[in-house]
Amino acid sequence: HALSTPNELADPYPDPLPPGVTVFDRRAWLSGVVELCWVSPQPHLVGGDHLPWEHPPRTFDVREYTPDAGFFITRRPLTAGAALQLGIGPFPSRQPADATLAAKLADTPDAPLALTHEEALSLCEQISARMGALVTLPTADELECAARGTDGRRYPWGNGLEKVDAEVRSPHGVERFATPIA
Repeated sequence: HALSTPNELADPYPDPLPPGVTVFDRRAWLSGVVELCWVSPQPHLVGGDHLPWEHPPRTFDVREYTPDAGFFITRRPLTAGAALQLGIGPFPSRQPADATLAAKLADTPDAPLALTHEEALSLCEQISARMGALVTLPTADELECAARGTDGRRYPWGNGLEKVDAEVRSPHGVERFATPIA
């Protein structure tokens, strides 16, 4: 079923917009600093057939999930610069355990923040308090909806691994879900 029908995405933003969210040039922003994507409250296919790297592979059923009221998610991963513009920070400097990934991130001018789960929750609380907006981490199902869209594709760009590209947007417009490491 994936990619066999158009990926219908309900477009209208909620009315009224949540506190702290503004629309400029038809794009949503958190305090004019962090660009957001809208994931509308419509059915999304989540789950999958199996995890091939596990031995033996576990099976998962594809199921339908509908976000309760829809939600906004950042278009790109949050960077230290964007967090500082929001008045939050500074953040601890962390190097990923993978040396190749660490080198790639060092060459990225807008590298995403590398935070523990607890630090990410704290960051959400700080942004919420500062902006007057409810900022949370997405649930696993919400993240999968944002990445895969409504049509059950395996990856943001489709069903094959041949197109791992950081520039490809998910059907909802989210960027940088995957980056090839050469």
